[in-house]
Amino acid sequence: MGSFRDFFPSDVRTLVSDRSINFALNEKQLDFIPLQQQYLSSQLGLSIEKIVNIRQVHSNHVMIATSEHLHDKRALRKADAVVTNLYDVPIAVRTADCLPIFIYDFKQKCIGLVHAGWRGSQKKVGVHTLNVMKKHWLCHPKDLLVAFGPGIRDCCYQVGEEFKNYFPEDITPKSNGAYLDLVSVNKRQLLETGVLKDHIFDCRICTCCDPNCFSYRREGEKAGRMISLMMIQS
Repeated sequence: MGSFRDFFPSDVRTLVSDRSINFALNEKQLDFIPLQQQYLSSQLGLSIEKIVNIRQVHSNHVMIATSEHLHDKRALRKADAVVTNLYDVPIAVRTADCLPIFIYDFKQKCIGLVHAGWRGSQKKVGVHTLNVMKKHWLCHPKDLLVAFGPGIRDCCYQVGEEFKNYFPEDITPKSNGAYLDLVSVNKRQLLETGVLKDHIFDCRICTCCDPNCFSYRREGEKAGRMISLMMIQS
């Protein structure tokens, strides 16, 4: 699904895969299989061994990727966001309708990558990620660039009436029910922290509409997972 090359500076590498490769996390085989390795190497020339993975649990927990994590591949942390200031270390999340959020601080040179479904968005996982970056590297919201990757949009994301209470500002009413805009939720939350509107980019790809994406809403349990990666290159 490409990258955000025209939005982030050249030393920030990003990637969102398409449905040609399933990157769903296999509990029995945590390493990347050869086909996945080949894909990632051809796309970005990444060092597969350095990729920092997490076990996503629809929370607002944020993992700080340090050099120790590079040597502890078998103990995946439960989290829904990863932050790091390490160079040449890709951080990853997996999605199939949930929203990947890419964050870069161009002053402090650190990054964050967020997995935001409706539960994580309700728990303000993006804001929690910013707070962790602020605490550890003195990040300021006005120095952040934020990009929204492919995710299900309000054209397709029909939700129950209770969501009007969860997200009263982000529901689109239609004749057949309520529809949720995950981008609107997270954009509003980030703007409230002080992130500048001009520093936010949205790829505008709906995973449910686009046949090149995996979509849980469209495919159910058969849906694979796309991987999103972000790295600061030395």
